[in-house]
Amino acid sequence: MTQTSSSPKRLSKEQWQAQICEQQHGTVNQSEFCRSKGLCLATFNNWKRKLKPTEKAGTENSPHWVELPIVDQPSQAWDIELELPGNVILRMRQ
Repeated sequence: MTQTSSSPKRLSKEQWQAQICEQQHGTVNQSEFCRSKGLCLATFNNWKRKLKPTEKAGTENSPHWVELPIVDQPSQAWDIELELPGNVILRMRQ
C-alpha cells in the first residue's frame, strides 16, 4: 500500500504576486481560487498582506510638509539648495 500526499506548493515572492493579481482580476473569490490552484488560503492571505503596499502616514519614510515663514524683506536674497535621492539637486534663488 503506497501512500501519496501532495506537498504544499513553494512559490517565490514574484509567483505569489502573480497569483494574487490573477485572483484579484478574476471572477472567483479567494477560497475558490486557492482550492482550484492547490494553494493554502491562509498562506495566500499572508502573502497578500506581505505584498500589500504600505501607506503609513507619519513615518520616517513618508513625506512631510514644513511651512516656512514669509520674510518681507525684498532686499534680502535667498538661496535654497535641496539634495534629493537619485543625485537630484534643487536650487532656488530669489
